Amino acid sequence: MRRLILLTGLTCFLLGASGDNPAPVAKPTTARPSQAKAGLEEVQALVDAGKYKLAIRKGLKIGKKAKDAKAYNLVGYSYRQLGRYKKAIKAYKIALRIDPTLSIAKEYLAIAYLKQGDAKQAKKIYKVLKSENPKLAKMVKFEAEKLGISL
Repeated sequence: MRRLILLTGLTCFLLGASGDNPAPVAKPTTARPSQAKAGLEEVQALVDAGKYKLAIRKGLKIGKKAKDAKAYNLVGYSYRQLGRYKKAIKAYKIALRIDPTLSIAKEYLAIAYLKQGDAKQAKKIYKVLKSENPKLAKMVKFEAEKLGISL
């Protein structure tokens, strides 16, 4: 009997089972889309529908909570569509602080500077985009030409 108790105790010890520490429970493997991603899709849909004020509110929530550069980029785009260029510029700069490789935010930032009349800042970004993403650089140049600004 004593031998049985010792063997049972030794087996429990080796297997890591004890009354004090229950075995870890495996978490389900089916992954749901993250709330931030789902929220980002909602913000994109609002932007696509032209509901810029609502997109700004929801985008700021996601951007702050998840530190999401794409959310701030959508916020900047929405501000720009509403003609609020200073706020747009601020949102694009935050997006680029989070993700300096987000070229679309650079393009939109340059366009916001152009719309605000700051060709000098737009030109700096344009030069960077020419080497990073020539297609986006062409978009900036096109916007500049529409406004009668030479880059």
